[in-house]
Amino acid sequence: MKKYLSIGEVSKIKGVSVKSLRYYGELGILPPIYINKETGYRYYSMEQLVIVDLIVVCLDLGIPLKNFREYITENQSIDVEKLLADGEHIVSEKVKKLKSSIDFLNTMSKHITRTSKVKDNTEEFAQHIPKRYFLTADWNGDLTDYREISTKYTELFRQCNKLNMPDTFNQGVFFEKQNEKIISKVFLEIPCPSSDITNLHIVEEGNFICRVLKDDELSAHLDDDFKGIFIIKELFDLKIEPQVGLLEIQKYAKDNNYT
Repeated sequence: MKKYLSIGEVSKIKGVSVKSLRYYGELGILPPIYINKETGYRYYSMEQLVIVDLIVVCLDLGIPLKNFREYITENQSIDVEKLLADGEHIVSEKVKKLKSSIDFLNTMSKHITRTSKVKDNTEEFAQHIPKRYFLTADWNGDLTDYREISTKYTELFRQCNKLNMPDTFNQGVFFEKQNEKIISKVFLEIPCPSSDITNLHIVEEGNFICRVLKDDELSAHLDDDFKGIFIIKELFDLKIEPQVGLLEIQKYAKDNNYT
């Protein structure tokens, strides 16, 4: 039996448990080359060590072992080219998801950093804000109708996911004057889109007068006398314990040429 490796030796060489090797055999993807009828001991060839490597690669990639037989050809050899192609696709998708996770953390960090800087402001402050892109949903304009606002948020989050766009954690509502009429929308800010979106609203860059408020302070600061757009956005600071809700209102400064 010197030309063969025992199941224990294969286990030590490849760092795979004996139980797993037996399971691979039961699935028909790593049958022992020889089984001693008297002892029941299983033996494997040196060439089968490569098969173990390929099985481990599949596990690392997240390919179910029940699908491993898809890579076994009619002449019982491994179709490495097919496995490579599938592996590259899986890795590419995983990289996208990992990048998306990093983008998520980066965006959240920016939001939290800004919230930390402005949340203790008790007075108005001016800020120049770059052009922004809002996914929008029509809304009845009632700030006390939390259910309606929440429903609109859900619609926008779903649309954002379908568009494969990251959440910027900038969401809220806005009022805008159009031809002497005030329209109201719920919004979710997104990065600059690469395609046309029917419910996209662009807020041009400019100087804004901002103020941070607690939820129960908002009604005292609502005012129809604004220029162009009046934005109310939520602020998050990720405290574990429940906190008083914070809002930020933003109005175009008078030096903006907004029409």
